[in-house]
Amino acid sequence: MLNHNKAYILGLFVGAGKIDKDSFLIELPFKKWGMEPSKMNVIAVDILQRIAGMFHSEYGLKVTYEIGNNRWFIKPIENQDFTDITSDLNYLGLPHSGFLLNAADLDTAKNKLKGINAESFLSGFFDTRASI
Repeated sequence: MLNHNKAYILGLFVGAGKIDKDSFLIELPFKKWGMEPSKMNVIAVDILQRIAGMFHSEYGLKVTYEIGNNRWFIKPIENQDFTDITSDLNYLGLPHSGFLLNAADLDTAKNKLKGINAESFLSGFFDTRASI
């Protein structure tokens, strides 16, 4: 059953996620301000506590972050089964492999996401696209 936390995670995926057969990666475009030492700790704690907590409580997945080339990435710890995520993406009529944004048609998702779920999906999407 889709809820606001799952909708947020799916928004992260559609905004900047790449799903392969055995893994996934979500890019967070923190650019220059995300590389400032004073902000790095806050971002890391947010990812490790809030976002990782959502992944674990909603999908049973353990995720971590990686920093590289002025970008932050959310990725799973080890190979894990994330078929529940691909099932939820499929339910919303969204792609579930490759770079999701490149093939995403949000019409079906728009009709299935209502209220807080729609707001949470957009929050996740904009967190990856605009670094809000």
